[in-house]
Amino acid sequence: MKRWSKLTHCKRCSEPLGENKNVYCSDECFKSSRCEQQKAKNEKHSVELMCDHCKATFRRSKYRLNRSKGNFCNRSCASKFYKANGTYDDWTYSASLNAKGDYVLCAGCGEKQVYRFPKEVAENVAKCCDRECFGLFISKTQSGENHPLWGTHMTDESKRKREQTLLEKYGVTCGFMRGKNMSPSRGQLSLLDKLVKIDSSFVSEQLVETDSGYYRVDALAPEKKFIVEYNGDWWHANPTVYGPDDLVGFDYGTRAKAIWHRDAKRKAALERAGYSVLVVWESNWKQDSDAVLESIKTELNLS
Repeated sequence: MKRWSKLTHCKRCSEPLGENKNVYCSDECFKSSRCEQQKAKNEKHSVELMCDHCKATFRRSKYRLNRSKGNFCNRSCASKFYKANGTYDDWTYSASLNAKGDYVLCAGCGEKQVYRFPKEVAENVAKCCDRECFGLFISKTQSGENHPLWGTHMTDESKRKREQTLLEKYGVTCGFMRGKNMSPSRGQLSLLDKLVKIDSSFVSEQLVETDSGYYRVDALAPEKKFIVEYNGDWWHANPTVYGPDDLVGFDYGTRAKAIWHRDAKRKAALERAGYSVLVVWESNWKQDSDAVLESIKTELNLS
């Protein structure tokens, strides 16, 4: 082997290096040096502690300080300490988390063997072989009356607290708006552009507090407490286009009459808060935007 080191003597014992040696003169010097390096590293990254039971001093890695509730030099001291204070059973349970893992049948299909980690064995966790089986398992154990929240309803106070938390953290009032990262439509943006030319105080996407919670409105003139809502024909089920029992909205999952009821409830809450609300339908704006703007000017007494 060709020498690549410029050293002439062993890095550990200072003996002259042979022709084929680069750093250490022998394997013994290499192993001893590695042990010394590891020992120095351990001392650098460890702290000295006192055993809670026998009061002897020992060293422990600073990265393991938060892994246990007490400081013990060995398991014998730990067991004696916990027996004395009556918490031995709790300690043995936490210690059992270090038990060996095992193999169990998939909780979904019941056919394939799935490995469970030691902590999962101690907590008797059900495991599945893939996402499809996990879905089957959840359907069996968490659907209908098996669901832990079955039959419960969120109180108005809880709803307001949830809205307030979402508002403070993310600037939205519902998880759907945060998840979809919703933004104004093209029609809404064009309407806002025209509104600003009529009255420069108009701002978009503002949150308004009412006695029923927070609502995000499309356009708001704060000083005049005037709101303009741009309703898409599909999302809000334009009554001139859809019948009461037509399925519209997200994924065709809502009947038009339910959407009308929701929007009427929203409008009533805004009006109780002292705001005037004008609804602009998508089709009306596209067909004759000038007529829509004139109606807005009339409401604002600008005509």
